[in-house]
Amino acid sequence: MKRKTYVLVAIILVAVLVRAYGIWAFPFEQDELYTIDEATKLFHTKLLPGIQARPVFFLMEHPIMVSLPHTPVVLRAIPFIFGILGIWITWMLAKSLLGARGGAVAALMVAISPWHIYASGFGRYYSLLYVLAALVYWLFPKAVDTGDPKYY
Repeated sequence: MKRKTYVLVAIILVAVLVRAYGIWAFPFEQDELYTIDEATKLFHTKLLPGIQARPVFFLMEHPIMVSLPHTPVVLRAIPFIFGILGIWITWMLAKSLLGARGGAVAALMVAISPWHIYASGFGRYYSLLYVLAALVYWLFPKAVDTGDPKYY
């Protein structure tokens, strides 16, 4: 393995450890209870705007909410995964713009960012938004420059 791979793995491990405590330690917040209702009932929820506002996230949460117990750890699993994925995408984006060191610094800043720690350990869609935004910033310039449809 190359040195930059070790650095990324170390940053990801720090991110996992920092986020793991919050996933297990804290009870549900009110917004997370909305996620349980909206992801379980989908189009039949009484909450507005419901799934119409955030369909991708609730459709991903739905199989988990109907098949596993409604615990904070279960609800926060998908945002946790997106949080870690967001760190990797940030590394890829910054590496393409600033080189390996820039990628490592950017990934570390996201890994220890209080907002990102909270968003990736909270049972809502914020870490998914971060991943999608980071993907746009990383891939859209490549799509425009090359015209290659795979980047779109």
